Parts: sequence; C-alpha cells; structure tokens
Amino acid sequence: MIATAGLFFVFWGALKGASGSGHQWYLPLYTFTALALFSAPDRWSFDRLLERHFPGYPFLTARPGSLTETGLGPKLALAGAVTNLFGAGLTKLLEAGPAWMTGEALHNYLLCLPRIAPGWEWLYHAVIQRPWTTRVLSTWTLAVELGSVVLLLGPRFRLLWIVNACIFHIGIILLMIPDFRPQMVCYLLLIDWRCVGKALESGQRQFRSGRGPLFAGALAILLPKPIGCPELQQKVSPRHKGLALSLITLFLAGPVASVITHREWYPFTNVPMYCTQITETSIGPYSISDFDDSSALARIGREYGASGRPWFLTHYLPRRIRVVLTTPSADGTDLDVTAEIVRRYGDWFLWDQRATQAASWEFEHRFGKDFTAPNQTDDTPGQRLLRAVVPSLQPKFETYRRQGSRLRLLYLTSPTPCELAQIEF
Repeated sequence: MIATAGLFFVFWGALKGASGSGHQWYLPLYTFTALALFSAPDRWSFDRLLERHFPGYPFLTARPGSLTETGLGPKLALAGAVTNLFGAGLTKLLEAGPAWMTGEALHNYLLCLPRIAPGWEWLYHAVIQRPWTTRVLSTWTLAVELGSVVLLLGPRFRLLWIVNACIFHIGIILLMIPDFRPQMVCYLLLIDWRCVGKALESGQRQFRSGRGPLFAGALAILLPKPIGCPELQQKVSPRHKGLALSLITLFLAGPVASVITHREWYPFTNVPMYCTQITETSIGPYSISDFDDSSALARIGREYGASGRPWFLTHYLPRRIRVVLTTPSADGTDLDVTAEIVRRYGDWFLWDQRATQAASWEFEHRFGKDFTAPNQTDDTPGQRLLRAVVPSLQPKFETYRRQGSRLRLLYLTSPTPCELAQIEF
C-alpha cells in the first residue's frame, strides 16, 4: 500500500504538472496516502492478503500502541476533504467576492462551458431559463464548500453535510464538465456506519411496532448523532498527539496557503475552477473591451502570467486564438487549422491552457510596444507552441509544406487580427 501510494503521488503529480487539470483526484490522493501510512490493516485489507501469501511481508498489522492504531489515517482524510472544499469556496470569495452569490457567474458558466449528461437536457434548460435557480445554487455552493469546516467539529450533522455535498457533485456531473465521483467515494470514510446502522434499525423497529413511518430511520441519520453511538475513529493516544497535530495542521494549512497566494504547490491546490466572476460585459476585473486594447492586453498578460488569474481566461482567450497556414502566393491565402490541432490534441482543455500561456506571454512582451508589428524574437512561447503542433499537421497538409507556407498564431482583435508568432511550416 505504501509503495502504491508513492507511485500514485509521483505519477499523478507528473500528469497534473503537464495538464493542469484533474482536481477531482486531489482528495483521493490525500486519502489513499493517509490510509496507506496511518491505518492498521484489518482482516480484509490488501496488506493482510499479501501477508497470507508472502511470509515475512513487512507491512503487517501495527504493533500495539503504534501510530497506525490511532485512527490518524481517517482523520487526515477528513482534513483533506475539508481543505479541498473550503479552499474552493474561499477561492470564489477571494476572486469573485459576494457577487458570486448573484448567480450571474454560474449562469454564464452554464452557457459557456456546458457538458450535459444524456437525458438531462430538461434540467439544463430549467436552470438556464430561471435566473433565480442559479442564485439559489450559487449560494448553496458556497454554503456547502465553506460549511465543510463543520466536519472538524465532530460527527454531529456530518452525514447531512455529506448528502448535500454529493447532491452538489451530482448536479455538476449532470450539467458541467468536472466529474467528482472519485472524490465522492472518499466521503464514505467520513461516515460513522455504525451510527447509520443503529438509526436504520431503530426506524425499522418503530415501523414494525406501528409507532412511526419507515423513513424515520433515514431522518434519524441525517439529524444530530444519536446519543450513545460510538465515534468512527479512535482517539489519538497522548504519546502521538504532537505528531498527529502537526500532520493535520499541514493538511489544513498547506492548501489554505495555496489558495491565499493563488499558487499551485503540488500536492496542494488553490482549486481555481469556476471562481471568476463573469458577466455579459466583463471577465473578472477586465471589461470585454480590454481584450481589444493593446495597453490593456499587456497588463492582462502580465497579471495572468504572474498568478494564472482570472481562471476563465484559460477558456476565453482560446476562442480568439487561431492557428493558420499562410501560402507564399500573392493573395496570401490563409487556412485555419485550429480545429484540426484541437482534435489531434485529444484534450481541448490542455490546448486551451497552453494557448493561453503562450498568448499571455506575447501580450506582456509585445503589446505595450507596437500592437500590430509581427514578432521577430526567436524562440518565444508562441513559436514553441507552433513548433509543437507541426508534426500533427504535416501528414494532412504536406502540400502546404512543399509550397513554403508559414504557420501563424493569430489573436482575433477588432478590426484586424494580430499576429503573435510565426514559423516556417
């Protein structure tokens, strides 16, 4: 388990660094690592299975009094869940402020970045056509995310919060791009299943005796913890309290620091998704007209390059970025190959991210000088982006290569597009 957790940590870090996506796997990473390091294996564990087949297996049941018998693994998983969700809510407040609760941002995200599950189109249209629903959902989102801190206060209302969080994630799965099913599985470790079982048994007894409806047990497990129900985790022994407190503090402080500083410090994340306040006339602190102004674009490029904010620029700028093949003929015919590149990338989000990073650098270093002059600097991020896509284009567009065409990176501005970079095709 420890080796598997280590491989999970390393390889997921490599993928995260390359793609910048996949935030739904952070909590599974925290949970798997914590359980592998700080949970005594029981009779059904993978460690027990290996021990039965490989005599002398080193990672056996912990010695009495060791740290792995304190229930610290589930506690660290709980801390990881809290920081992941609380960080998402805090990021929205830091970037969008109270305006997030107006519902306008969520309404525009549903319009700009939808991914509707088959058969749920009716739900999408119901939400889009009723502005009050996005106001309610936006406020509820912040309540679920910021309210996750109650999980640290004990088992009271824990299951009620988990049910709300799962409904929240399922709604996102049905209407939007993120898929947090891996994270939802981790919530199962936060529930005192003995408490659930006792409540259901109590409801069943009441139903059979005619003293209450069958759903009484279901209501009981959503209400405060019944008196006398045992805790899910063991208490940390005095000899381990210092280490346990340090580890839990790290799980809590690391992600919060990442959120406050707007930095991705793997394995901590600032959970930047869907935090930008967008309206019909603005994206975060910028008006739509700023994206056609050279001095404003220079500032946008500088600020985005420093912080990766506003997050929505990662999806807005690629809509105005084109890669074209230009022939050397007199008329200079242009062929837009952007769609072909995105198709061959296989991951449109990865293309959006790399195109935005290249464009923001070009904005910062060029637009403050001469907005329309072609870029003559060698080896800029824009040129490196173009060189990276050449191999995927050459088989299909070999004729253009023989004609001595050039591959150009354009930014669509009014009234004419601006060239950010070009290379020989």
